[in-house]
Amino acid sequence: MEHYKNAPQRLRDELTPLFAVLEETIAQEVESAFTTIIANNPNLTFYSLGLYHHGWGYIFPTFSSEEGLAQVAKRYRKDSEVEVDLEKKVLRWSPCDSPHHSEGSLEHLMPKTAALLNRLSSIMDLADPEYEQYQWPKAYQENSELYDDFFSELYYKFEDIVISAMNIIWENKPLHDFFVTRDCALTLSAGDVSDEVFLEHAEKLNNEKTIKKLRKDIEDGDEARKTLRKIRLDKRQRTQVNSADRT
Repeated sequence: MEHYKNAPQRLRDELTPLFAVLEETIAQEVESAFTTIIANNPNLTFYSLGLYHHGWGYIFPTFSSEEGLAQVAKRYRKDSEVEVDLEKKVLRWSPCDSPHHSEGSLEHLMPKTAALLNRLSSIMDLADPEYEQYQWPKAYQENSELYDDFFSELYYKFEDIVISAMNIIWENKPLHDFFVTRDCALTLSAGDVSDEVFLEHAEKLNNEKTIKKLRKDIEDGDEARKTLRKIRLDKRQRTQVNSADRT
C-alpha cells in the first residue's frame, strides 16, 4: 500500500514542496559544509565524511580520521597496544565515537536545512489522525498501525531525498577528487542504524572499491569485538584465581 498517496491532500500539499526544497537545500549546504571541513583540517587523514541524522529531527556533517580513531582507541585501551589495535577496528565505523563528531561547529554548518527540518517536524507533530488536524481516510482514523506505516514510508522517503542530495558532491570536481584520491567514504549514518542499513546507504553513495573496503572493515570490527570480549573474560578469570590464591 502506498500510504503517502492515501494521506490527506492538505498534508501532501504541505509536504511535497517542502521535500523538494529540502533536497535542493541539502545538496547546496552539503557541498559548502564538506568544503569547509576539509579546508579546516588539512593535516588530518580522513577516511569518512558524511551526514549524521535522527530522522528529520536533525542532520549535520560528521567525519572520522585515522588520527582521531587512534586517539579515542588509546583512551579506551591505554594499557595494551594489542587492545588498542583491536579497539580501532571496533570503533572505525562508529561515528559517535569519533572525537570529531562532537565538534559543536559541525551542527551549525547547514542552517537552512535545519530550518526546513524544523518546519517538517512541526507539520509531522500534528499529522497523526488522533490530533484531527487533517482529514484522514476513515481506515487511518480507526487503525493506528496504518498511520505508523505512513510514517515509516515518509521516513524512507526522507532518507532517499538525503541520499539523492548527497550524491551531488560527485559533480563537484574538488570534492570528487578528494573522496577518490583519499579513499574516503561518503556516509549517511544514525545513532541506532544497523551495519546492514549503513552499508545499504553507503552502496548508494560510493563506488565498489569503497564498498568492498567498508564490508571488510565491518567484518574485521566484528571479529575484533569478539577477541576483546575474550581478552576481558580471560583477565577477569585470572583476577578471580589470583584473589582466591591470596585467600
